[in-house]
Amino acid sequence: MVKKILLSLAIMVLTTSIGNAQEEPLFEKLQKNFQTKYFDVGFLFQGVFDHQFERTFPGNNGFSLANVRVILSGELDEGYGYYLQTNFVSARPLLDARFYYKIAPYLIFDIGQFKVPFGTEYLISKSAIDFVNRAQNVNLIPGRQIGLQVRGDLLKKTLTYKAGVFNGNGTAANANDNRDFMYVGRLEFKNQLSDCGHSKLEVAVNAATTNDAVPAPVFSQKRNFAGGDFRLTLNNLFLSGEFIYQNMKQNNGASLNHKGYHLTAGYMVTDKIQLLGRWDSLIPEKSLFTESNFIVLGCNIWPTKATEFQINYIIDTEQSGVKKHQVLINSQLAF
Repeated sequence: MVKKILLSLAIMVLTTSIGNAQEEPLFEKLQKNFQTKYFDVGFLFQGVFDHQFERTFPGNNGFSLANVRVILSGELDEGYGYYLQTNFVSARPLLDARFYYKIAPYLIFDIGQFKVPFGTEYLISKSAIDFVNRAQNVNLIPGRQIGLQVRGDLLKKTLTYKAGVFNGNGTAANANDNRDFMYVGRLEFKNQLSDCGHSKLEVAVNAATTNDAVPAPVFSQKRNFAGGDFRLTLNNLFLSGEFIYQNMKQNNGASLNHKGYHLTAGYMVTDKIQLLGRWDSLIPEKSLFTESNFIVLGCNIWPTKATEFQINYIIDTEQSGVKKHQVLINSQLAF
């Protein structure tokens, strides 16, 4: 069965690579009627096939619905706007609920539930990530929180900033669970490399700090986060990487350090086919967990503007034998 699926995808790659660019009148009509400045409807479907001949990764061989999302967004009069995102296959379907006020391009306020401004790999939309799954280092970041954020464009989209104060206890509880807050800041630099065709450099740094909620006599800890990332695009080639560090200081005197990083390269073979490779490493505190390093090989195919197929071949460097390698295939519809 796996061979048949891969053969079908190989045929699709071949036909996509030799096919000519075609007009997409239905997609253009959808954009015109349902994607306006004041009311924008988005949709994401992702169905994933997961297979190992000898199972070592969590889960079982088979098919799953990874995402079925609906996104509503828009900007109204006087700079007020909204963003709502749900995922119908999640136990907690509400992902984002954000209300914002745009005073000027350099001063925008957000309030609600959304991703804190930390980590490019996590901030990228699920429909636009390079591989089927995000890099392992996203397990170290604060994730979604409820709070207030200020953001803006300082130098004509060359230098942007985001800073916020959040409850710090995730989204499971619709309130703060102690008197402390999480503070997060991020600075992004983007520069178009005019001498190199369609090329650009993106660099970002971010940091965060928070106190966990459990009362100190029982257990408490302070968590500090730091990280940086880059993405260099040179015409059809891109190189990217991200490093994230997390320190946890507990009230019993213990200090736990976790870190993770990835190095990624990709090349557009044609306008619709991309080949990728990634070294993905997660290095937790040795006393708690063992280090995990993956080699991820990928191929992304865009038959149309709204569809994508992702084929990933994952090698766990701690597991020997081809039968323990993992194959992931994502079928995606997004607009």
